[in-house]
Amino acid sequence: MKKKLLKVILLLVLIQLIFISCAIPVDFEADSKKEGKFKIVNSWGTSRYQDNHDRFFYITYDFLKNLGQRGMYAITLEAESDYEPQAVAVFEMKHPSRSDCSYKIIKGDVSDPEKIKVLPISEGAYFPNSLNYLFKRNQISKGIDMEFPKGLIVVDISELLPLNNQSITLEVTDRNPSYQTGEVTRFWIETYERQYDLKRQDNLTKYKCENLPMKTENNDSIYVTIPNLTIEKNNNYSIYSPPEEPLLKRTKNETKLPLWWDNSESVYFPPVGSQAMKGACTVWSLAYYVAGFNEARKHEWNLSNTTIDTVDKSKVLSPDFVYLLTMDYDFEKQEAKGSNQLMVCKLLTEIGCCTWDKMPYDYRGITSWPDTDAWRDAALHRQKNNFSTLIITPTTDEDIELIKSLLFEGYLISITINGDDVFEKLTDDYLLPDETSNVINYDFNHQVTIVGYEDD
Repeated sequence: MKKKLLKVILLLVLIQLIFISCAIPVDFEADSKKEGKFKIVNSWGTSRYQDNHDRFFYITYDFLKNLGQRGMYAITLEAESDYEPQAVAVFEMKHPSRSDCSYKIIKGDVSDPEKIKVLPISEGAYFPNSLNYLFKRNQISKGIDMEFPKGLIVVDISELLPLNNQSITLEVTDRNPSYQTGEVTRFWIETYERQYDLKRQDNLTKYKCENLPMKTENNDSIYVTIPNLTIEKNNNYSIYSPPEEPLLKRTKNETKLPLWWDNSESVYFPPVGSQAMKGACTVWSLAYYVAGFNEARKHEWNLSNTTIDTVDKSKVLSPDFVYLLTMDYDFEKQEAKGSNQLMVCKLLTEIGCCTWDKMPYDYRGITSWPDTDAWRDAALHRQKNNFSTLIITPTTDEDIELIKSLLFEGYLISITINGDDVFEKLTDDYLLPDETSNVINYDFNHQVTIVGYEDD
């Protein structure tokens, strides 16, 4: 009797479990593999696109994962809202070979510095060991071997504040490739109490170095110091103050994404342009599109219904400002190469980028140098110095969803593809086939920008 009763109880429990399991809603979409494609903007203008007048093409989610599995990384940048410099370092260099020298701004005693700001111009910049795996080769951006033109170099150093009876030192290292020397002729610090506005001299305080000029020394460093500075820090300064949560973590939310999103339809999207004869695809992607879109959103610059010829050039960023400070130059072949992605990001965060009107893009030239106005303007358009946390190696569906979330939040994503014969391989729907990314000898040689997505 007891055995029969036990069997009945077990049967009732089993039936109850079946009903419970049937009542549990199952999200099959969450477990299934999502198909779709990303919308890509290029920097080759309109002439190579034939009838594709909107200058875009597409890659599938699987295509991007294939690239990630081969070591490609995607990167974005985050702009600082309502930011203006509070202090800048200003100096003048004279040297017959501007590629010879590298620079640092040092806070405190040179022998025991409190902070060091490496200027990613001419030589390049230091990257943490955690980022070393991203370099495909030992690339140092040197710029072209020409003398400094007349003008000042202006660099935002607001992150070095406050100063409490401390020194600021400009370190110049002459690496001696040309066996020539130069000199620092002028060096001072400017501070701004209310607004970064040179037209109001009552707003500006200068702290000058008097012991100049000072000659550089081959294979050695010189130190140009302004001692005993006391400068308070503006509490509104925040470009080096990270948010409570990193952007990628903030983006991983439970918000249901729409089936499609297209930032190129935004009024803040810069008009498509052409890098032309220069290997400047990296700066077009990261500076012109990614950072430029950030700046347009921040300043509410309406760029709709414009072309690269008709757009207000004070509302788009200059690719040349970044390219001419970061390009890799082959001195033996006497030709300019491209720029390293992380070097470009470092310049955009440490220095910034001026607007196009301050340094117009020269479609062939590689010998220009920013003038004083361009340097000053660049300080207004710095990106947050957190780009090392904004790097994604897209290999999983979760990575794809993260990139879609970033796009939905209003960010553009820079990636690298193989640019050889791209348009010969496009389908009638301007889709780059998946098999294009499956070749064994795939070469990452062209930077492009993801602007949107569309789920199938």
